[in-house]
Amino acid sequence: MATALATAVNGLGLFVSTLLSLRDQRFLATVEAVTSAVTCMTIYLTLCFLAIHRHARVEAAFCRIIHHSAG
Repeated sequence: MATALATAVNGLGLFVSTLLSLRDQRFLATVEAVTSAVTCMTIYLTLCFLAIHRHARVEAAFCRIIHHSAG
């Protein structure tokens, strides 16, 4: 009887540790996916802001050229 109880408790312990391991793996996969998405969004937003800034500088330089040639 004691051996059967010890085997059942050991099996339950293995089951619980397996569940916890799977939960940790899913959590790590979720964290990795979110980190990757945030990194991509940050890079694309930075590139977008740089393109807008560069376009504004070119446009401002073009306006200065037109303004100087008209005056």
